[in-house]
Amino acid sequence: MASLLLASTLVFHVSRFTLHASTLQYPTSNFHSPTSSIEPLPWVEPRSLNITNLVGQVPDGLLKGVIISAYPWDGIVQFESSSVCGDTMVITTTIHGRLHYGGTNFGCLGQVPRADEMGSAAPPSHLKVYAPDGLDVTGQIIRGDYWPANLTQPLAGTATWGGRYDSAPLTISLSDQGLELPANVGCDLYMTGSYTELIGVFTLQRPSAMPFVEVVAVQQASYRSYIGVGEVGRFRPLMDQLRSLYPDRHSYIDMSAPPDANYLYAVYQPMPGDYPGEPYDTSDPNRSLPSAGTTRLRALTLSGDLTNYGAFPLKVAWQDADLTPSDATYLPVQRNPTTFTAPEFVIPPGVAYNDCFVFGNCPSIVLDEIYHTRAPITLVYLSVSPPTSGCELIPLKFAGPYWRPGVEAPPSPPSMAASSSAGRYTVYLPALSKSPDLPQCPCGYFNEEGQMIGYVDG
Repeated sequence: MASLLLASTLVFHVSRFTLHASTLQYPTSNFHSPTSSIEPLPWVEPRSLNITNLVGQVPDGLLKGVIISAYPWDGIVQFESSSVCGDTMVITTTIHGRLHYGGTNFGCLGQVPRADEMGSAAPPSHLKVYAPDGLDVTGQIIRGDYWPANLTQPLAGTATWGGRYDSAPLTISLSDQGLELPANVGCDLYMTGSYTELIGVFTLQRPSAMPFVEVVAVQQASYRSYIGVGEVGRFRPLMDQLRSLYPDRHSYIDMSAPPDANYLYAVYQPMPGDYPGEPYDTSDPNRSLPSAGTTRLRALTLSGDLTNYGAFPLKVAWQDADLTPSDATYLPVQRNPTTFTAPEFVIPPGVAYNDCFVFGNCPSIVLDEIYHTRAPITLVYLSVSPPTSGCELIPLKFAGPYWRPGVEAPPSPPSMAASSSAGRYTVYLPALSKSPDLPQCPCGYFNEEGQMIGYVDG
């Protein structure tokens, strides 16, 4: 970039500041050798810590506004509140879906991995959806797809944006509890009626193995909008205007992570506009709806896009695919990043949507407001410890641009509870425990729901 803007920060170190549900119990016994005959995968791609691993341990006040999942076709799902009673969790969200074909598409608590973005696995749940006036409209959900949370290797490398993992049609099963959702790394749900905002209430049982999570520091910062190269969809005319008047910039935040922090998540307001679309076209009703952005960690170079909003590993990151040679089989591992890049928003939160963003004819007063507006962002540092049983430790790799299906996939032993097909290898997780004699890490701890609930590096 022509210039780099260092965001101002204020850090609050927290002395074991945590809220634990009284029913969360963590085994203290040692790991045991696996008793299953299932051949473990040689590696899987990392996943971020899901919102279901945080509620009941991180105070709602530090989670409110977190964008749980985001997908251009489906909009965003934001955290509002939670409750934990025994093993039952209830997570209330605000859904900003997308209007298509006279209906509304929206997502769920899981996040589908695309390109060099991490996925996030959510356990099975029931979903009830309400209109802003409180009317139960769950029955208007008529179809959907989901990405199963089973551990698989991808179908394509990170040069491919979508279709890296298989999706499956969702069986629409409605009960008094709501719509039944399987364990997933993302959903694409469709309902009749046009809603730019909905209330989504997810009810689920606590995952089979939960990490122990403590908040160890909170860092307050601010940032300005992104000006520079890159794809900005329908707002290309606005970006061209801004670049004709102002130097390129991107806000970088120097992280103040305590030594015992090994995970990080960020809370910030969504962008007041939706990128996907064509310039000079105001026929799309989604153009003014809130959307998510891209953040990254940076060590020597930038990490891959952090575009879902669980908590991410802090001690290890994988290099951005765009900065990786096209003949690379895997993305290089980076360790101990020190910088967090602010959301790459062309329109900063706090600036009202205006159709001049689409046409590129914004008056100077609007351009000046965009250029000078600072938006707040909160970085929350976590100490995350996996449980001592009920999970499997599996090596982590991120498929690079040159990776092809089937690389390093071991043969399927007879009578194992796994499926193998051309270009794909899948393990369905049994009751799990730590594997001995692991190859070189980083490695992730995975529970039965396919959630990565911790990691070890080296």
